[in-house]
Amino acid sequence: MWAWFCNRYGCDLRLHPKNCWVPSPQELDAAELKVMVYLQVLRQGYAFGTIKAYFSDLKALQRSYNSGRSMDFINQTFHRCSILLRVFEKEMPVTRQKKRPWLPEYFHHVARGKGWNPASFGREWAPFQERVVWTVMVFMFEHLLRLGEVVHTTVQRQTARRPWTHASVTFFSGAHEIGWVKDTGAPDPTWRHRCTHAVVDSMPSKTDAMGEKFDPFICPFPTERDVLQASGGSAQQAATAWMFATGPLLWDLMTRNPVQRALATVTPLFRAAPKVPPAVVQQLSQSHFVRTFNQFCKNASPPVPAELGGRRLGGHCMRVAGCNHAAKLNASIVRIANKGRWGAWAFAANRGYDYFRTDTQSMDQLTTAMILALLSAAGAK
Repeated sequence: MWAWFCNRYGCDLRLHPKNCWVPSPQELDAAELKVMVYLQVLRQGYAFGTIKAYFSDLKALQRSYNSGRSMDFINQTFHRCSILLRVFEKEMPVTRQKKRPWLPEYFHHVARGKGWNPASFGREWAPFQERVVWTVMVFMFEHLLRLGEVVHTTVQRQTARRPWTHASVTFFSGAHEIGWVKDTGAPDPTWRHRCTHAVVDSMPSKTDAMGEKFDPFICPFPTERDVLQASGGSAQQAATAWMFATGPLLWDLMTRNPVQRALATVTPLFRAAPKVPPAVVQQLSQSHFVRTFNQFCKNASPPVPAELGGRRLGGHCMRVAGCNHAAKLNASIVRIANKGRWGAWAFAANRGYDYFRTDTQSMDQLTTAMILALLSAAGAK
């Protein structure tokens, strides 16, 4: 959009010339005025949230022009732009959609309806796309992610800036980084039962255009003792635990469909088909995800209702579910806000942005607690 604006009005994509590290006060004012005109043009045809996203993209672009240095490095501020955005926010009130949450027990209904065998870890327990979509669902639930941050959407969103690849995931046993099988690129199978967690790189989001603002995602592997305790001592139920935790699911996915490490940086982590380069490899799209997701809901036992109270499950349903699930575990509002990458004060002031609906350590401990509580939801009807 910035490129269109600059082409339309005959101005440079850069706010300041190359290698200009000390712009004059007049140049700083002129650059901000140019951005304010850009925001006014966007105001004519876009919603407030979209305007903010484009403004974030613009700052990220200028940072790339400055060799990764922020605009603050050259004393370029956008105070007047911030004031203008606050005016837009008042003039363009947002009608927040009441988000229908996914329920934790739905995971068990889907697994039961599909007839998946939990003893099939490391083997083909479901077709490739079903395994990918299931992993995405659990990942979004655990880490309060939006669908647009994980899959490729028709309207290019955050995930298009820098999608997750196979190189984005690292497995650990305590502080020891687990290696990869040289020939296939799969994680070293001899470490499977000693793996404690996976680390997934932080990616660009609505509030972090560069993907550098937040810590990586920690995906714990629940211990056998914790799993048995959460399942009430049932060994059969405990055997299903890996299907409800992102870490083991990523291990299964990268073992069943490995990618050589030389190609890991160019192969999407969540891809639409089990192809690998040099074949054309596409990231899982929103349409593919929704089609498989709807099939899961239809074939679940009992079926997951397509509509409830006039509301359908949308792209934020896992984020809502994870938020509520954490609240039921008595997580503080600060921990929930941190996990969901919200500002705690704004999250509380806006009544949880319609995510936090329950009255009711660290992030990896909260994630582990969520996994174990999810496992115990198996008996819910």
